[in-house]
Amino acid sequence: MNTILFDLDGTLIDSMYVWENSIRHLYDLYHIPSDFEADKPHYFQMTYPEVLQNIQKKFMPQILMKEMIHEAADYIDSEYRYHVPLKPGVKEFIQTQFAQDMDMAVVTSNSTALTETVLNRFDLQKDIARIFSAQDLRLTKREPEIYQMALNYFQTEPQETLMFEDSAYAIDTARQLGIQCIGIVNEDNKSEMEALNVETINDFTQVI
Repeated sequence: MNTILFDLDGTLIDSMYVWENSIRHLYDLYHIPSDFEADKPHYFQMTYPEVLQNIQKKFMPQILMKEMIHEAADYIDSEYRYHVPLKPGVKEFIQTQFAQDMDMAVVTSNSTALTETVLNRFDLQKDIARIFSAQDLRLTKREPEIYQMALNYFQTEPQETLMFEDSAYAIDTARQLGIQCIGIVNEDNKSEMEALNVETINDFTQVI
């Protein structure tokens, strides 16, 4: 094994509450006639932009997407800049792997800007060789292209690559290339991880 790929949200950082709260805010702000808690499981398999598009199309086509993004942006940026915590064991694991000359990258649906913000706050940017942002690259983790880009960047093979990820659909995609995966399991994705029959951990204290 010579390369490790990390998802960001829900894997390296405990940030899912940020996205939930921002969507909940939109439900309240626009008086969306639906129960957020009932809708939430449907959103787990979507990226944040996909969730916004779904809400716009279903509930309020008269509202511009840029207006919805603006309403959530300040809160999200503040949380990433000052509050979002690392998952337990993350810093120790990354620093240990860096000391052993492991190539490491973040492959995320989030933006490069937010990813850099949170990695810099924890002084981890220097240990991560590259960020592959599906949002900025206009790609999706449902297709293998972004993972192939990471393999090409490091000039490595899938069999020599390990990925940590909390989204079942992304694990399924990476496995199509032959990348070994470890799932970050939580109460919301437990059944999906079991269906994938993938090795799982709760956090990185289990692999230090």
